Amino acid sequence: MASLTVTVWTLYRFKLGVFLAPMRRHPLIIVALAFVAILGLAGMFVFGYFLPDSGILQGDLVEALAVPLSLLAAVGLLTSPGGGMMLQPAEVDFVAVAPVTVRRFAFADALFQATLFGIGIPAISVLSLGFALRTGAPLWAALWTPAMAFVALLAYTLFIQAFGIARLLRKRWALPLALTLFAILLAPAVARVVLGTMIAYASLPYPTTAVAQAAFLPFGRGAWIGLPVLLAFILVAVGASAWATNRPSLPNLRGTFGLAFSGEGKRMQQEALLRLFGRLRRGDGARLYRPTIAQTMRALHGVRMTRDGTLFFAAIFGLVLGLPSLMSGGSLGSAGLFVAFLLPVASAAQWMISDRPNLWIVRSTATPPEAYFAGWWVSLVALVGTVAAVIGLASSLASGTVDPVGIEAAIAGALGACAASLFCAAKLPYAPNEFSVRPLAHMVLTAIFGGLVALPILALGFALASNAPVAALAGLPVLAVSAWLLHGFVRATTKHPAP
Repeated sequence: MASLTVTVWTLYRFKLGVFLAPMRRHPLIIVALAFVAILGLAGMFVFGYFLPDSGILQGDLVEALAVPLSLLAAVGLLTSPGGGMMLQPAEVDFVAVAPVTVRRFAFADALFQATLFGIGIPAISVLSLGFALRTGAPLWAALWTPAMAFVALLAYTLFIQAFGIARLLRKRWALPLALTLFAILLAPAVARVVLGTMIAYASLPYPTTAVAQAAFLPFGRGAWIGLPVLLAFILVAVGASAWATNRPSLPNLRGTFGLAFSGEGKRMQQEALLRLFGRLRRGDGARLYRPTIAQTMRALHGVRMTRDGTLFFAAIFGLVLGLPSLMSGGSLGSAGLFVAFLLPVASAAQWMISDRPNLWIVRSTATPPEAYFAGWWVSLVALVGTVAAVIGLASSLASGTVDPVGIEAAIAGALGACAASLFCAAKLPYAPNEFSVRPLAHMVLTAIFGGLVALPILALGFALASNAPVAALAGLPVLAVSAWLLHGFVRATTKHPAP
């Protein structure tokens, strides 16, 4: 009998096929996503073309990008999943016991992770193309910048995999080394914000700094020193991966997402949150009943978001983007909008895990489902709008001015993004314990809807750029009308949530 050889390409196609399997049952999803992708890429090209004239590109871009990259890389070191891999239970049960080497198994997963997390790289490419055409930069920048992003992402994935495998092997040095690297990556940010000591990321030989320096080279905003530093990190990552995968098998493998989104994973998370915040609770419990059903629903969702980790996610977003906004000198003026687009998706994902199975309780009572979702929308807008506005304010203060239009745009984006996220939660639910394309659809639709709602505010800002107070005052009635319309939209579209 001929021996069976399982290649990296075969494993990669299998993982990608499992991830995209829901689309085969619903071909219209492919058409919708293709349409959204075309619109999104066109919008990114236009944005990149007019970006030089927008005034957003202030300060040191390398510093502005290196700060959030360092924070995200630091968090990834401590939160890497089991084995540093993203595994379905089927892969653990069937693929991991097949005649395939650990190295091929791990490298195929690294390619899959780089593909999944690099889904925005085509957008970076068309944005770079528009920027290059506008500024006269070489056209090969449209390939150079996304190539640097993908190579760095793949190298980081290999590095994280090595740490994950070391933890599977119960190496005693793995956690102390991860904590040390975590502290090194955060040290300049902590020194600047807490101690007032100015240590620029752009002056340090960090891999995250090197990525930014290499990516901005074609536009004259980077530095050549980033290339050898990035190459050195790639060699370290490849060497670490070669050491970690040089073994016949891996112990204690598990389906990462099966654990993270299963009842066991959710129970572990809630127990951790109770240990952390349990002493702050009222002794006689929370009083959720209010004079009206709308007020009761708002109170209910406020307590639920404390319990299911949404407030924790908001704090993480505030940390990861708030510090860079304070340190960017105004380069991250759009950070508030980014939070407004992403945090509602994370909140809906948490609700899918913790409370969607209990939606039958709402259906079996006299309370209309739209009241439940409308109360959630008000509570979520209050949370997301506050975080986005604070981050936008921090960014504007870092530039030495106050940008009321940017803050209003962040709040408007929160209004639209939260409405779209609740619509997706009600009409396009997904099973959290398995890979699905629907979470990506949630992210795309939420970002588009939030951007459309924020667009009138931004247009006022551009039209009245010479008179920011007038633009801010003109934006207030736009915000009020948007809130009224979106509240009605949420109530109208969530009357009959999907079973």
